[in-house]
Amino acid sequence: MTPRSPGAFRYDFAVYDRTGHVAVLLEAKRRDATDPSWASEWHSMVMDGMAGPNEAQIILIALDRLYGWRPGAEASAPPDWTVDARKLLKPYFDRLRIEPTAIEPRLFAEVVGLWLRDVAEGKMNDEALIGDARDVMTAIRDGEVVEQVAA
Repeated sequence: MTPRSPGAFRYDFAVYDRTGHVAVLLEAKRRDATDPSWASEWHSMVMDGMAGPNEAQIILIALDRLYGWRPGAEASAPPDWTVDARKLLKPYFDRLRIEPTAIEPRLFAEVVGLWLRDVAEGKMNDEALIGDARDVMTAIRDGEVVEQVAA
């Protein structure tokens, strides 16, 4: 499947559903000590730059948290859910033998890609996830993960 941008949002990964529509857009930011306010500012900036209505779930993943927004969320909306990313990504950092705060941004995106592919292949134990985040996990598991190709 060819990556398609739904607007000016330059995402790191997209997940396409079985019909070829974008179900999830994900951006990886190698940043620590984040909070919902920071995530909301990022989301507002991204949504203001999109060409049309957002029909995909948006995920922002930092070193410490995953933030998620439902399709059609207002630009200024706070995240609909958050998840502790440290628990999810710890096995990957352990395997690489690197401290999360020492990782370079591009390598962090690669770690996120490994995690996404494990979710898509059903290798991820989602017991750590609760509530609305399960919908995103299902969309990833049922979809095709595509990495954005840098221009």
